[in-house]
Amino acid sequence: MYVPGYSVLTLAASECTTIQDAKPIAGAPICVLGAGTGLGQCYLTTSDNEEYTVWPSEGGHCEFAPRTEQEVELLQFLKSKYNEDFRVSVERIVSLKGLVNVYEFLTRHAKRHATPEVRKLVGRDQHVNIAKRSESIMSQVDTDSVSNTALDILVSTYGAEAGCAALKWLPYGGLYVIGKIVQRCPGRFTNSDIFMDAFKDKGRVSPTIAAIPVKMVVADDLIMRGCYYLAIKTLRQLDTDRTIARSFVITKDGLLRFATFCFANLALGGLFWKFGTKRT
Repeated sequence: MYVPGYSVLTLAASECTTIQDAKPIAGAPICVLGAGTGLGQCYLTTSDNEEYTVWPSEGGHCEFAPRTEQEVELLQFLKSKYNEDFRVSVERIVSLKGLVNVYEFLTRHAKRHATPEVRKLVGRDQHVNIAKRSESIMSQVDTDSVSNTALDILVSTYGAEAGCAALKWLPYGGLYVIGKIVQRCPGRFTNSDIFMDAFKDKGRVSPTIAAIPVKMVVADDLIMRGCYYLAIKTLRQLDTDRTIARSFVITKDGLLRFATFCFANLALGGLFWKFGTKRT
């Protein structure tokens, strides 16, 4: 994950929901985790000019570390499903596909009985769109106990992995949780202790991450905002005499003005191309 990392730099306080209240340290590292089609992770650091730079990672492909007997059984189930002898990545649990995996584990291996309506919606055909299957599970968490348990397992694993990321990068500038899962089920992160209990359960080093601000963001335009921010940042680096970039402020308003500038130039370019090709 890369571009979404820049998007968190555009967020106003009102756009974030606090999960762990702590005072951010200016210039300290920032960490971003986003569970959706996969489990994206990145971190941000500042340079001498005090601007943040995003460093992508493949942290979602680190090993899943089970913490309970049920999770040990889940690990064995996923090893068999994916024909893995030794390892299963945490992304196999913490993602939209992961939610379907956990649901299948509960209904097939653990012999939990879901309601017929949910079983029909989720289906067993591996070629059915994962987004639709996972949406079927999330839409039934209030009425189907298996769907509810599957989401709880995912959120708990998500919290544990976020805690691991916090230990690795010590993001005292803030740890942001974004992506489709929090957009669809924000209450599972704010109205329940499942995520934060797993996040903080780090034994003797638990106090280390107790001072890290943890925020949830449900905005659905983070990719676009990250692209705008990166475009402005790149333009500033190329425009050494600052004649163009000085007019762009990297805030949400600045992003919108830059977007208008970009689309206007694209439109003009399209017109020149259209009429230019006709003349030739």
